[in-house]
Amino acid sequence: MNGIWNYSFLPNILRVFSFQFFNNSLATGPRLAGRYRNDAAQNIDERCTFCLKGRIGVPMRETILHLFFDCSFVQNCINTHISKYGENNWDRRRKILFMFTGNCRGEGADQNKFNSLMNVIFLYQIWRAKLQSRLPNYVTLEFNMLTIFDAALSLGKKIREAANECQSSVCRSWRYRHGRG
Repeated sequence: MNGIWNYSFLPNILRVFSFQFFNNSLATGPRLAGRYRNDAAQNIDERCTFCLKGRIGVPMRETILHLFFDCSFVQNCINTHISKYGENNWDRRRKILFMFTGNCRGEGADQNKFNSLMNVIFLYQIWRAKLQSRLPNYVTLEFNMLTIFDAALSLGKKIREAANECQSSVCRSWRYRHGRG
């Protein structure tokens, strides 16, 4: 899971995001505010970009967990994603485990690798929405995720061969989209 940033077939921007995500160094509001707290010229807002954009009454702090899982403007996207590629009946802990590691069913290493790759690409799409100050939409997030996933599999022969055999939801969907069974 942590080695996703070493996949040469992924775009560099996604590799950088993956490295920062798994090393807890994404530039969220509180992290930026802490970095620039002694600089009077910088006024960094620690509140969630989506909560501010959606004009929620009391915006939450923009932590990694809030931004990628708990924010009310992201929850529908996350729940739809989990119901499509994971399980509907998981509790909160299992959903978080699946989204952040790709593992929750006790699947094999290949399935966990593809789940993790798919989820990192999906979370990257949420990050892009945050950077563009727009509220995420599941259809757009999934379309962009699948486009990047398809491009990655077309560039990497070994991963494409593994995807042909893997039983993860995203690999089955990929085979169906490309008429591979």
